[in-house]
Amino acid sequence: RKGDILKRINGTQLTGAVEVVPLISGRRPGSVLFLEVQRGELTLKMRIQIGDRPPEADVINELPDDDD
Repeated sequence: RKGDILKRINGTQLTGAVEVVPLISGRRPGSVLFLEVQRGELTLKMRIQIGDRPPEADVINELPDDDD
């Protein structure tokens, strides 16, 4: 959700956004990751499954407007 803060991926503590890509980029579709997310005062633990990466054109078309 907008405003969530990603704190850990598979137990690895994150200190900045630059750390996210290396932790997930080598994963294949179907791989499972465990996330820890800060949402307001709550700490949430989530299990997610990596999906297929959409074509680049689809990703560009889904970027949010500056108003979002």
